[in-house]
Amino acid sequence: MNNKGALRDLLTDVTSLFIVTPSNGFRLAIGAAEVAKESHVKHILTVSGLTVELPNTITRADPTKPLAAVVVEDAGKAAAAIMVEPEKHYGKTYRLISNRHTLNELAVAFSQALGKDVRHERISYETFRCQLIDVAGFSEENADAVLETYRLIDEESPVVNQPEYTPESSHFAQITGENPTSLQEWVNQVAPSFK
Repeated sequence: MNNKGALRDLLTDVTSLFIVTPSNGFRLAIGAAEVAKESHVKHILTVSGLTVELPNTITRADPTKPLAAVVVEDAGKAAAAIMVEPEKHYGKTYRLISNRHTLNELAVAFSQALGKDVRHERISYETFRCQLIDVAGFSEENADAVLETYRLIDEESPVVNQPEYTPESSHFAQITGENPTSLQEWVNQVAPSFK
C-alpha cells in the first residue's frame, strides 16, 4: 500500500475495497483510502485490529484482567456481509466482539479442550518482544504494536477493556444474523494445533 501508483492501477474499475491493517497501520489505511477515493472506489471497509495466534507463546498481559476479543473468522464473516451489501452500511462504525475473557479463563478453556493443565504465565515485555521478533518473525514495529495492546490490557485502558464491550453489545449478530463464536467454541476449534 506504500506504492500509490501501483495501487491506483490495481483499483481501476474496483467498486469496493477491503483494507485490513494491524493496530499501528493507520497511515497505510489512510493512504490506501485516499488512493481509492481518487480511483472512484464507491465503498471502503477498513478493519484495524490485532490478532496474534502464536502456539506455545506466553504473553505478558495480566491474567486476571478481562479483554474483549474478536475471532478472525467472525471478523471475516462480518466483513463479507458488509461487502455484499455495502449500501446498508455506509457511514457506520461497528463494534465486533466474539467474547470477553481473562487470560486465566482462556487457560481453563484450553485445559478443558486438551485434557491437561494449561496455565498462563507472565513474562517481561522485553522477553515477549524478542519472541515476537525472533521466533514469530514480526517486524519491530508490529511487535511494538502487540506490546502496546498488552500494556493497555494491563493498565485497564477503556480502549480494550470497557465493561460494555460484551458479545451481547457486539454488532456481529446484527450484521450476519449469527451469534459470535464463544471462547470455548474457538478454543475447541484451535486446540488440535496445540496437541
